[in-house]
Amino acid sequence: MGLFTRKSQAAIRPPSRAAGGITVNVVEDTHSFDGDDGTRWWSNGYAPVHVDDDGEYHFAILGESLGDGSVLYCKVAGTRHYEPAVADPRVRPGITVELRPEPNNPYDPAAVGVWETQSGMQLGHVPADFCGDVSARIRAGERLEGYVVREIRRDSKSGPRTALHLLVAPADELKLALVEDS
Repeated sequence: MGLFTRKSQAAIRPPSRAAGGITVNVVEDTHSFDGDDGTRWWSNGYAPVHVDDDGEYHFAILGESLGDGSVLYCKVAGTRHYEPAVADPRVRPGITVELRPEPNNPYDPAAVGVWETQSGMQLGHVPADFCGDVSARIRAGERLEGYVVREIRRDSKSGPRTALHLLVAPADELKLALVEDS
């Protein structure tokens, strides 16, 4: 079964972990926005959402745990240091990326690299605020993967890719339920 299923807005439920894996609700979200310095940015991909008591959905916040706490929604840190890899056409919302602990990293022994699997290129790192937990989970034997859900581009939809958003989850367990307007 693929990573995505589709359901109407009326059918969305809170993220959950069932026998078939962990389901996180997402919406397709493409929009432009202005940065504080007047720069135009383009956001494209999928945004995780929560369901409130009235059945309405709200966007998850970067750094938030989803599902039963086993899924992390975060940005890929340090993408500016890996611009050629981040610009590669294979890098896009919907791909799976490898998470590699870097115990010999001179800046942080808990660092976890984010790697595009087909090319073997590094895209950045799990943010410092979360790498200790992610690294500890991997060292404890949990198999984790990353799923690119969103990209940020400068100037336009076809401008240079500058940022990526990621879901970190147990390998082969994540299912995204694509919520469609009813």
